[in-house]
Amino acid sequence: MPAPTSRSLSILTIVGLSLAGAWVSGTLLTEHDGGWAAERQGTGFLLSLCESQVLPSVSCAGVVDSRWGSFDAYIGSRRIYVPTSLIGLAYFVSLAIWFGMVGSFLAAARWLWVLTLLVVSCGLVGSIFFLVLMALTLSEWCPPCVIAHLLNGAIFIGTIWLWRSTRRTSADESTFDLTALITPARVRRRLAGWAMVVSGAAALGLWFYFDAATEVRRQWRKLHGLNQVIAEIQNDRGFVLREYFAQPVVEIPRRSDDNRVALACLSESAPRLLIFTDYDCSECACFESRRHSLIEPAFCGHLRIDYRHFPRRHTESGTIQYAAAHGSVTGGNSFRASLAAEAARLQGGDQAFAAMHRLLFKHRKDRPHPGYAQLAQLAGLDVERFLADMSSDVVRQRVQEDIALAARLGVTAAPAIFLDGRRVPDLCATSPVFWTAVAEELTNSPAVTAASAEIASR
Repeated sequence: MPAPTSRSLSILTIVGLSLAGAWVSGTLLTEHDGGWAAERQGTGFLLSLCESQVLPSVSCAGVVDSRWGSFDAYIGSRRIYVPTSLIGLAYFVSLAIWFGMVGSFLAAARWLWVLTLLVVSCGLVGSIFFLVLMALTLSEWCPPCVIAHLLNGAIFIGTIWLWRSTRRTSADESTFDLTALITPARVRRRLAGWAMVVSGAAALGLWFYFDAATEVRRQWRKLHGLNQVIAEIQNDRGFVLREYFAQPVVEIPRRSDDNRVALACLSESAPRLLIFTDYDCSECACFESRRHSLIEPAFCGHLRIDYRHFPRRHTESGTIQYAAAHGSVTGGNSFRASLAAEAARLQGGDQAFAAMHRLLFKHRKDRPHPGYAQLAQLAGLDVERFLADMSSDVVRQRVQEDIALAARLGVTAAPAIFLDGRRVPDLCATSPVFWTAVAEELTNSPAVTAASAEIASR
């Protein structure tokens, strides 16, 4: 048997070759499902070989997409899709685990040698089969595949060398690895069993991961196609306008002190955008950005924007009392944030409301939350009065009235948007074409045109 140092070096070399083969197979696997697109950029060394103009008959896509690029099976109606590169990855990972765990005991158990040689020989037969297949049947070559098969051949040669060296020097007791010889047979069998279990678990884990990732990609492609259809619909001016004007006009009562984030000089006849919002809602925060960048420019600023409250915590129980009881600065912040906005409006009018409105969205995700007292200070409010107003029945009643109004209008989630009494469908709310088109439609009406002229003359 070779000296322990020489044998350990041989085992480490085989483990290294196995890991290199796993890397090559894994690289092929990541590109297997639709990854051979011509516009792919930034490929590594291995995949750049697939695009080489120097190597003759190179076609990684032709090899991967061939009959032998994957193996399919069916369990009931479910298709089991196993790429050849996944089999190679599992094979190389299993070899690395096997030699790493039981390599030092191969000299002490003949059956371990038989099993090892059998697995490595089967792997070599598979490599020869695929190389002959590429040469004679496909007449196309996949350079990363060839590299993986060459690494497998090197592993086979290393294993045979280690086996022959063991047989040739087995009579020389001075070179025996006493550690391996004195280890009880039952310990070696147990370790070999665990190596098999770990290798099998690794192979199954790789397959389950690939299967899940492939399913995610399939669903993403379906979603991408659906998104394209939705984008086409949203860009259809006639369709989005018909969807909006098909909505019934509902009577939305105004309060004498409506929350408005709008120009004070606007006429009451200007289009009115009413938004049920929730300060703890990511969609509402996105709509705020859309309002500034898209909606207001479409109306050239001639738009009244009224805010009403619809805190998310209320929708989870259906009761206003639950929302009030569970509002807090961190977690369940919806109701108290609405109280803060109303308390600011009560103290400083529309300007204070607008300032608090911006701060509540700006600090929505801050951890730790700055607290409402600090937000009031940033908004230039009297902090003591602000905190007292937040706890007052007047402010609480205003928020409760908004929630009740939302229930009467059929609002179930924020943001809910009404433009001149018509509910804006969700499909239209995110469409730039819709806001441009509806602004043109509404501002061409006599009432709005007169109001615009009146404002321009001031």
